[in-house]
Amino acid sequence: MRSEMITVGVTGGIASGKTLVCRTFRRLGAYLIDADEIGHQVLREHKIISALIDYFGREMLDGNGNIDRARLAELAFASKEALQKLNEITHPTIEARIREKLERLERSGYPGVVVIDAAVLGEWELVKELTHVVFVDSPQWHRLKRLIDERKLDQKEAERRIKAQEEMLEKVSPYVTIVIKNTGEPDELRAKVMIAWRKICAREET
Repeated sequence: MRSEMITVGVTGGIASGKTLVCRTFRRLGAYLIDADEIGHQVLREHKIISALIDYFGREMLDGNGNIDRARLAELAFASKEALQKLNEITHPTIEARIREKLERLERSGYPGVVVIDAAVLGEWELVKELTHVVFVDSPQWHRLKRLIDERKLDQKEAERRIKAQEEMLEKVSPYVTIVIKNTGEPDELRAKVMIAWRKICAREET
């Protein structure tokens, strides 16, 4: 990015605390781009729905013919191949939409910090172009507890979803410039985000 705009990717494993980190960045003044939100929009596009039906079948649709995201997640996390196929179908469009947003901000001369909340950041070429990549690191036991307590997954399914992301998280490792450790205390996590924010705004690296 060639302007004064600072671009920050935030990533980490499922249930690691990325959402709280990104919301805190937004409260501190960042412009937030949520890859999940864009993904939800993409799942309403006809060409994406057709491609997903071709692979996963119509059982992932709800009674209105729309994609049931919970059911799609179950099917995708059932195997490495299924998750890879979901990513192949949806990721190019999601990354393209994020790039479009960044380009519009850059053309407008936006001088601030833009945060991209994306668990799959390591899969995209975009990761190489960011000013910073923030990795939210949380113990597996804590992530399991959150998936079971908050998302109502059984332990086997929670473990499967954590394991399914391991390879993607390894890919982002070379680009990480800031690590925020989440031990499960929200106030402590917010304080760590504020420290990271000061480093980002000062264009420093940890």
